[in-house]
Amino acid sequence: MCSATAPQPEWPRRLFHALGAITIALVGLAMPWSLFVPLLILAAVAFVTVDLVRFKHSRLNRWYVKRLRPFIRTTEVSRLTGASYMAIAAVVAFLSFDPAVAALSLCFLGAGDPVSGIIGCRPGTRLLGNKTVESSLGCFAACLVPAVLFSLFGGIPLLFGVAGAVVATVVEALPLPVNDNITVPLMSGGLVALLMLL
Repeated sequence: MCSATAPQPEWPRRLFHALGAITIALVGLAMPWSLFVPLLILAAVAFVTVDLVRFKHSRLNRWYVKRLRPFIRTTEVSRLTGASYMAIAAVVAFLSFDPAVAALSLCFLGAGDPVSGIIGCRPGTRLLGNKTVESSLGCFAACLVPAVLFSLFGGIPLLFGVAGAVVATVVEALPLPVNDNITVPLMSGGLVALLMLL
């Protein structure tokens, strides 16, 4: 999403979020679940705790926002950052889904959301609010990449991955009240997990 409230270029934030989501996914596949999940929970608690502490101390909050300005939107000065939401979503995903499904759902977020945001900042055919047809097509195309890779190397049928990519794209486009760092991986991963069970 192209944010009108963030005057600074958003590519550092998008790159950080893409690398963060994909790194979590890959480490989650490589590391034993019993070791990875506790570390992931600790990381999520740390992110959220930092946010809650800075909310209570205005000087600390101003220092924090100033130092991390390329990665923080104006709306996140008094809200949880996207990184906190992503960490929460990763914990829920790896606790709820098979590791491969959880990793795929985070790759949908890491690939699709930044591409949608970059394309969405350009003129295009309006779809919903700030979203455009072009940004949603870009999101879907980006999400197809992990769908194909996980069908080849992760044991997830391509059709299931494509279905998850569709859900990730639709959810990313909808103006939902919940942060899309949570809704995109959990809703797309939830569908893939359900299809795997069936």
